[in-house]
Amino acid sequence: MPATERCPGQPSVALEFFILTTQFAFGHGCVHPGSVLSMLKPFHFPSTFLAGNIFSGMDVRPSCTSAKPDGTYQFTKFACPAAGGFHLDDYSTASYGGLNVQECELWGGTNVLGGTSGTTLLLDNNLFARSCIGAAGSGSLSFSNNLVWGTASARLNPSSGTVWYAFNNDFDSTTIGSSTLTNGYNAYLNCSGHLLPMNSSDILSSSIGIWTAVEETGN
Repeated sequence: MPATERCPGQPSVALEFFILTTQFAFGHGCVHPGSVLSMLKPFHFPSTFLAGNIFSGMDVRPSCTSAKPDGTYQFTKFACPAAGGFHLDDYSTASYGGLNVQECELWGGTNVLGGTSGTTLLLDNNLFARSCIGAAGSGSLSFSNNLVWGTASARLNPSSGTVWYAFNNDFDSTTIGSSTLTNGYNAYLNCSGHLLPMNSSDILSSSIGIWTAVEETGN
């Protein structure tokens, strides 16, 4: 069965992620909790050819005119093929009041983050597998305990005067760019670039990455 998306305040609204559509916009709040034993698995269909027409992939994004909705995702697996669209979309006029993403897997696709002034973003203990991160904005962001693997672009660029935090992350075989942010105890394995500034607590190595070693040994 495909996973569903339910919005508190709108009990009649449910989205099945296997339906071909361009966008699911919600204006109240979105809670998408899985469990340790049963991870929910949204899947995007990118540029799907159907009856002579091209349909773009499906995004899950907030839509609001005044009060911004909150979004919570836990034990959720997002997946789409290459160039398949966006998983997390939290930027400018399409921003959450608060975005909390924990213990999730994001495979492929792109994540646009940053929010707006007064909004908060917490991303903790997630896997970004070949899933690009483009973060720029004035929201308050905390990015910690994440594994970013095989990603063509991971950029954390807070707006001037905005303090972002990034601690205890493992960047493996990833291209990284950033403005100055508060960070430390991060590992960079076989990466191009690193978060700014570099700290004495960080690990920088050009040796084989952790994820690649696991793939080759099966351990």
